[in-house]
Amino acid sequence: MPKTPVVAVNPFHFEGLLDLDLSLIQLTGVDCASFLQSQMTQDIRDLKIDHSLQSCFLTAQGRMIAPFSLTRKNDGYYLLVEKSLEKILIDRIEHYLVSEDVEIAIIKTPQYCWLGAHHCADVGLESYFFYFYCQPILLSAIPPFQEEKILTEHDFFQTVTLQTGLTRFTQEQSGKVLLNETRWLEIATSENKGCYPGQETVNKIRNNRGAAYYPAQLNLKNSSPLKEGETLFHADEKLGTVLACDQNKTVVKMNRLFRVEGLELELGDVHLFQWSPEKYYEDLFNETSLLYAQGGDINQTIATYRFIIRMHPAYSAAYEGLAVVLTQQEKFDQALALLDELEQLEPDSVMVHTNRSIILAKMGKIEEAEAEKVKATVKTFRQKSKEKSLEKQQQELEGQKKKEREQRAQMFYQVLEIDPDDEVALLGLGEFFWDEKQYHRARGYLQQLVEKHPKISKGYLLLGKVLKGMGELEQAHQFWQDGVRVASANGDLMPANEMQALLNQSM
Repeated sequence: MPKTPVVAVNPFHFEGLLDLDLSLIQLTGVDCASFLQSQMTQDIRDLKIDHSLQSCFLTAQGRMIAPFSLTRKNDGYYLLVEKSLEKILIDRIEHYLVSEDVEIAIIKTPQYCWLGAHHCADVGLESYFFYFYCQPILLSAIPPFQEEKILTEHDFFQTVTLQTGLTRFTQEQSGKVLLNETRWLEIATSENKGCYPGQETVNKIRNNRGAAYYPAQLNLKNSSPLKEGETLFHADEKLGTVLACDQNKTVVKMNRLFRVEGLELELGDVHLFQWSPEKYYEDLFNETSLLYAQGGDINQTIATYRFIIRMHPAYSAAYEGLAVVLTQQEKFDQALALLDELEQLEPDSVMVHTNRSIILAKMGKIEEAEAEKVKATVKTFRQKSKEKSLEKQQQELEGQKKKEREQRAQMFYQVLEIDPDDEVALLGLGEFFWDEKQYHRARGYLQQLVEKHPKISKGYLLLGKVLKGMGELEQAHQFWQDGVRVASANGDLMPANEMQALLNQSM
């Protein structure tokens, strides 16, 4: 790899070379796809050629053998790991091979590892596209045309941890770390996939209370950064262990008691990671569009838009953005072809015809441009008519739901005649009268619920809402604060996060 000055930058905004020792493993054979499907944590049935996903191999106890990146090409599947994990990964594959037609080969890794979306827009026969720790990379033998920036492995993994909560997986961790304790649980698993080794343990932990400790962000109140590996405490309770930190962010493997979005602690505010592939593409599109508007390179902009379309073909904004840029370059035929693709994706789109009309007018095809204007107008009227129809259907549905709620309320009354403290009936009647805005009646049932069943976190959430509706905000805050503690202890993250959000909004 050519040596140029090393710079420490955020890989989410980095375009250049990644200095990292990687291993490329090829799997081929008739049974290759079915074997991988039965062994890895991700569902690969819909994986397209030159597309990539991230996955893991686990032990039967749900502990990670190794995470890896996988891409599909015409001649088979390719797995990408750091060189230090190569033998571990191959041993794991061979251990489960019995009579399947699967061949394993170590491929000579192309010399250059390009990091950044616009480098990954066009994948050739001799190059390999991967998502590696949530970052798009391209392994290629094509050398740089000019001096390129190089990102070191330390800076890469440091920033990846700060942005996504993923930490570098080492051979010493293999077979020891539970998947449920890492962000790979969200990024590298398919919840509805068929069986694979370790799935039972993963689902058992996920469906119970979740892992006792899991990565979350802590935005510090003072500017002094913490130290990696430092153990943190809050009110004599272990908060967690620092995984990575800089002046702005700290990532902590955090106790479930404190993993509540927006929770204010003495050290700082807690925030849960929101990274997802869809959010990545949206952020990438918005950032690219902003840079282009500020005078960014047009070719890099086009390459990045094409990358987004190839990897996330349902993201319509990228089609429109690329069509606009191509129109500015007077590449009208390419822009029109792109709008044709978008129309297939969104047949009811008005903007397809509006943009097409603008392009045709620029080409001097006035009659065709006017025809597209008419189509845009027709679709606008259709949409308004459809909205009115949907509004009527919604009213009918609400009437039906109200009848069903009234029927359920009668059933709950009957249950309370048998058992006056039944938790399901108390919660059900509390919800019914909350929906009906009969706050005084809802309050009675919900107060009885939290008194008799103090571990039902949804009771605190709803009682707080009722009290707020009655104007008793101070009491509402108290129940939400109590409810956050109860929900956190239970591992009920959704009600805990909602109550904390309500507290933050009301402060």
